Order: sequence, then C-alpha cells, then structure tokens
Amino acid sequence: GFAHDDAVVAVGAAGDVWMLDASTLSVGRQLEDADLAAAPPAPPPVITADGRWLFSTTDGSARLWDLVSGRQVGKPFPTDAGGTPWGVADGDLLRVVTPVGGNALVWNIDTRTWVDLACRAAGRNMTRAEWATFGPRDTEHRPTCPAP
Repeated sequence: GFAHDDAVVAVGAAGDVWMLDASTLSVGRQLEDADLAAAPPAPPPVITADGRWLFSTTDGSARLWDLVSGRQVGKPFPTDAGGTPWGVADGDLLRVVTPVGGNALVWNIDTRTWVDLACRAAGRNMTRAEWATFGPRDTEHRPTCPAP
C-alpha cells in the first residue's frame, strides 16, 4: 500500500485497487475496473501530494486514476509488451514514463497545462461537438483559447 495524509492506497494480488481510510483502514472505495490480473513485479503506485491523482501498473498496464471520482482517466497508456511503465510524483505534479517502440515516452499529467497545449496544437477553440465528446462533462461549452 501507499499512505497519503488521510488515505491509503492498497493493491491486491489480483490487481484490485482500494482507497482506505488511514485511521481505520476501512474501505473508502474500490477503484472501478481495477480488478484485472496482476503481472508482478509491478512498480509501486504513485499518488500526487494533493491526493488527486494515482498512477498504477498492477496489471502491467499504465493507468491514471482520478481519486476524487474513483474512476480511471481514459485508457491505459501505450506500453510495449514486457516493458515496465513508471510514475514519478513531485508534489502535485505527476510524470509517467512508458516504453514504446524502443523509446521512453514521458507523459505530461499536469492538467493545468492541458488547455494551453490543446490550444497550441489545434490553433482554435473546441467546437460544440468536440466539447460534448472530449470536454469536461460538468461544464457548459465555452471558448478556452485566447483570441488570435
């Protein structure tokens, strides 16, 4: 397991992942879709200092978890078969490294930079259809990129 202030992350041999109350060790929640077979040895889970994000590789796949919702974020990161993905937390920032095609890919998990990166890549705001598919589900469509 991995302790963080008032929570403990526990990973079972079958790949189950739970958030436990650090004081009582009672199960606060089981992370959804985490019940996959483990492929030991796996690097330990990594959690950000703010307790928001968890990176795990319990089944050999690199996965990012939103600990507020208890849900996996997106799909597992691409990782070569037999490769070992790794996560490193530095305060509230998380970096994930996965082996792909003989290279080490470093993933930016700093959500504060994602809007700027998306605006620079697309060069425009999201359309309503894109927002409905990729945007935040709890926020109405709005311009997010600065005007050119």
